[in-house]
Amino acid sequence: MIDYKQLEAFAAVVENGGFEKAATVLHITQSAVSQRIRLLEDRVGAMLIVRSTPVQPTAMGQKLLGHYKQVSLMEHDLFEDTLGKTAEDYITVPVGINADSLATWIPDTLQELLTTTNILVDIRLGDQDKTHDMLKNGEVVGCVSSQPGPMQGCKTVYLGKMVYVCCATSDFSAQWFPNGFTPEAVRAAPILTYDRTDEMNNEMLSRYGIRAGEFPTHYVPDSHMFVDMCKKGLGYGMIPSLQIEDELKSRELVPIVEDYSVTVRLYWHCWNLQTRHITMLTDAFEKVAKLHLSR
Repeated sequence: MIDYKQLEAFAAVVENGGFEKAATVLHITQSAVSQRIRLLEDRVGAMLIVRSTPVQPTAMGQKLLGHYKQVSLMEHDLFEDTLGKTAEDYITVPVGINADSLATWIPDTLQELLTTTNILVDIRLGDQDKTHDMLKNGEVVGCVSSQPGPMQGCKTVYLGKMVYVCCATSDFSAQWFPNGFTPEAVRAAPILTYDRTDEMNNEMLSRYGIRAGEFPTHYVPDSHMFVDMCKKGLGYGMIPSLQIEDELKSRELVPIVEDYSVTVRLYWHCWNLQTRHITMLTDAFEKVAKLHLSR
């Protein structure tokens, strides 16, 4: 049997990025944390942590981390009716969310969820194509993802569609695209991209025979700043229509590519556990998504 004090110490080291912080959280010495993890590694017969900065779990460590989180959810669910409202009575639930959802409909989801539960959220940010890996690795208990298929041991709920439009200010469009969205203009006009893993612009511009690296790019890894830079006329880019409804109505921002949009289908994935917290998470995400996302 696994000693759960040892497993708790291992999870604390991974979640807090090191032994010293884990010792502070657990109110024990750093040497005691190290000893518990050594005993756990001896018990499972494998290394669980790569001693880097910050520390990283090994493949076996990821499996144990996921197991610990599942057991913690079930244990908390078992005793929830006897809990009060001290710090120990809350449960922290890590979830993977993409930046554009976090900037639009997720705040309403959190309001729905957190005002009526004892859940504390630990939001892990990632592209909608990458959050699925967070769940697979045991890093989160649930995620918003563009991947439709459920993985083993998990369930999937369709949330809805997020539509992206290519926008800029009218002045920017007039300055850089006076003759329309031509390949010559695209190679000169600065475009906004979330980060270097974001392929949405490359996919759009490939329709015009333009390859990655052939156009000037601002990298802006923040959804709110992305929109702000676009509104200041510093570039153009693909933005969720949900995020700029007012700007589109007022013509502060205008679509600059005729009849082109990208639709991303979003899904909620979570562990297939019949616990109260998983159910509350799923219900909140599904309820609010129906109000905001296109079906």
